[in-house]
Parts: sequence; structure tokens; C-alpha cells
Amino acid sequence: MLVIPDGAKLSFQEEFDGNALNTSIWEPMIGNGSQYGIWEWGNAERQYYQKENATVEEGRLLITAKKQQVGDYAYTSARLRTKGRVSFSRNSYIEARIKMPAIPGMWPAFWMLPEDNFEGKGWPYSGEIDIMEARGRLPYESTSALHYSNDGSSGHAYQTGKR
Repeated sequence: MLVIPDGAKLSFQEEFDGNALNTSIWEPMIGNGSQYGIWEWGNAERQYYQKENATVEEGRLLITAKKQQVGDYAYTSARLRTKGRVSFSRNSYIEARIKMPAIPGMWPAFWMLPEDNFEGKGWPYSGEIDIMEARGRLPYESTSALHYSNDGSSGHAYQTGKR
């Protein structure tokens, strides 16, 4: 049962109505990360993201990983963000219904980054909240984490929990 903290408000809702991704809300991030200044997405991902791998069907967003050659990459998937389109206030809460595959090599995630770099500094100084990450090889486990800089340097600290 979901327990909503006192004073918290749901500030955004997406029911995935219709038959296509609402691009006024969701921005498909395309490529290998180099276009965004984060080569292979900062963690050596060996896949190419493309819009076609994110579809909407019967009130659900489906993100499909495929064995599909694009350039030097043998796999494709989709990566979506709401940067500049949806933001949350201090008293907001986040909830999602997510079904994940239990397949080795998969790493589905639902996470948040700030709209802007804090004090002009990038990750991890600006922070990251991993609401949910799951590794396909561990079918009954998901984790959450807070990533941050402890001392204002580019050094990375984090706290994590398992569910």
C-alpha cells in the first residue's frame, strides 16, 4: 500500500493514453551518448538508443531491447527523459508501476537527475536519485540509491538499499 507523506502532492501523471509516445513530455535520447557529451552514457553501455524502441500500447510504455546492429553496436533500446518538460517541487512524490525482464544483461532503471548542474558542476556533485534499478541476472531484487559528492569534488559517494 502506498503511503503518501503529509503535505506531498502528485505533481505529474502520465497514463500513456493513445498509441504513441507523447513527445511534449518524453524526449527520446538517441545514439551512444556522444551527442550529449557522455560517451557510452558514462558507464560503457554497449547499445544504441533509438526512438523506435519506445512504444505505447494499451496504457503502457514498452521499452524493447533488440539484438540489432547499428554502427558498432549490436543492441538497441530506448532511453527517455523529461528534462525541460516536467519538473517536481520539494513536496512532490513519485510513483510508477514497472514490470521488468529477468534477463541477464538487462539493467532497467527509473531515476532522476536535476534540471541544472548545481553550482555549474556536473555529476556527481549535482546528485542523482535512483528510484529503481534492477539487474536482470537478479530476478527478485531491485535497488535504489542516492549519488552525490561528499566534499564538493568530482569524487563519487552513494548510499544504496535493496528491495
